[in-house]
Parts: sequence; C-alpha cells; structure tokens
Amino acid sequence: MKIPRFVPMLAAAALAAAATAAQAQGYPTKPIKIISGFQPGGPTDVGARIVGEWLTKVWGQQVVVENRPGAGGNIAAEATMRAPADGYTLYLSASGAMVSNQFMYEKLPFDPEKDFAPITVVMTAAFVLVVNDEFKARSFKDFAEVLKKDGSRINYGSPGIGTLPHVSGELLKSTLRVASTHVPYRGTAPYVEGILKNEVQWSIDVPSSVIARKGKLHPLAVTVAGDGQIFLPGVPTFAALGYPQMEGAAWFALVAPAATPKDLVEKISAEVNRALRDAEFRERFTKIGYAPAPMTPAETARFFAAERRKWGPVIKANNIKVE
Repeated sequence: MKIPRFVPMLAAAALAAAATAAQAQGYPTKPIKIISGFQPGGPTDVGARIVGEWLTKVWGQQVVVENRPGAGGNIAAEATMRAPADGYTLYLSASGAMVSNQFMYEKLPFDPEKDFAPITVVMTAAFVLVVNDEFKARSFKDFAEVLKKDGSRINYGSPGIGTLPHVSGELLKSTLRVASTHVPYRGTAPYVEGILKNEVQWSIDVPSSVIARKGKLHPLAVTVAGDGQIFLPGVPTFAALGYPQMEGAAWFALVAPAATPKDLVEKISAEVNRALRDAEFRERFTKIGYAPAPMTPAETARFFAAERRKWGPVIKANNIKVE
C-alpha cells in the first residue's frame, strides 16, 4: 500500500504541535530574564521588577532583571532578538525600540515589526511637561514666552534619543516654533537628576517623577486626561490649552524573540495580565504613576501598529534623526 506523500508531513506537523504544547505546559523549568533598556531606578526597571516578582511567586522560578542601557533601547532589543526563542529571555520595551527608532536611525540591527513577538502592554502613563526651580515660569503661557525669548540658551532632557519624551519635546518645540537644546541621558533616573541639578531646565516626563519630587519639579501641562489628571489634579491638558497635537502617552510593553512558540507567548501574556488585573499589583503600579494596561498578544501587535502610524509622521515632519 502506497502512503500518500502528505501523510508523513501531517504527522510531523502534529508532532511539532504536540512538542510546542508540551513546552508551554511545562514552562518554566529554569530562571527567566527580563531585559530593561535603561538604567536601574527608571520606569522600565521598576515595571520589570514588579512583573518579575509576580512571576517568581506563581511559577516558582526566579525572574531576574538585566539592565542594558544605551541607544534608546536598541542595545537591549538586539540582545533580545539574538536570544534563544524559548521564553526565558523577555524584553520590557519602551516605545523607542518598538516604534520610534525605526524612523530615526538610518540602520537598526533588528526589525521591530518582524523580530519580536508582542506579549502584552504592561503599563501606560500620560506625559507631563515639567520645569525645575530655576525655570521661573509656573504656567504654560509663561513657559512658551520664555522659550520664544531665550530658548537657545535653555536645555531640555530625556531618558534617551528616540524615546517618546525626546520626540514629544521636539514636537513641542516645532509646535511653539521655539529653540531648546536636547540633552539625552541613559534612562529616566539620570535625567531627572539632571533637571534637579539644572543641567537641563525642562522635560516632558511621566507623573511618577513629579509625584516623587513634589515641590522641586513643577507640572505645567499633561498630554492626556484620565490617569494624567488623576495623579496631577488641576494640571491642564495640552488640548485644553489649544495644542491637541501634543496628545500621547508613555508605555512599556513585554516582547519576546519572534520565533518564540505562540502557545508559550500566550501563556506568558495570560499570567502577566493576571498580575496586571490583581488589585494589590495594580496599586503598586498606580503608586508610581502608571496605569496597568493588560492586552492580548494580538491586541499588543495592533497597538504597536497604531503607535507607528501616529509617531512616524511626527518624527519625519520634524526631521528627527540619530547620527
């Protein structure tokens, strides 16, 4: 009896599917690493440690955070892309590596649309325009007037080239038609220290930095309503001030190497999202000024695509490039 050629192929496919399912069912059997693209103490580092603590507890395997700062998250992204696609190396990415960097760097060592498997968005936060004590303006109107008069002598900081705070700062400059020099740092914690030391005078930051340094950083406007105004009540939105184009939010999403089995990606996503819906863990995020944002892998992929459609034209219109 002659066996049709497709039968062995079907059998091989069935065995591969069974192996993948078994891998997901037994996972994890060893420690898991979450890579952060910025220095310790910043939001990606804190968010990764909160998630890691939950996974360590429920899975009984240690989750460690590895900080690989530099190049707006590109170094960490490349390390993730080159890691084995077995679920034991994950990356908590800010928007730069997954969205904005592809529009600013002439060449990237990875393809953000093809080299990663989206798992879930972990947390989001409105941006807030802040100034330090040395900057005399205490309203957005006065801020704009100072920059129009003397912006070339004023610096603004961001956690790195290509991050949304950087892109948002350039968007604000072009919107107001003012000058101000961008000073990139290697993460949120270093550049917050920079603004406190008056190395830079303003930034578009996340609410947690303002909350933690109340009285030293002064909020003038938030990019979106909702969580931004919950954490900073009374601070107007850019839209209310007549600048709706400034709407945007910080976010951090968990991804894995692209070839990670789908069942494994789904399992990790489901467990992280369970943490993000847990009242105790949600409170830990909100205490640092972030809103948990659980999504399925498919929803996360659509979210990335929407962010690329939003920020790509902004970056190109403002000719933001990284040499």
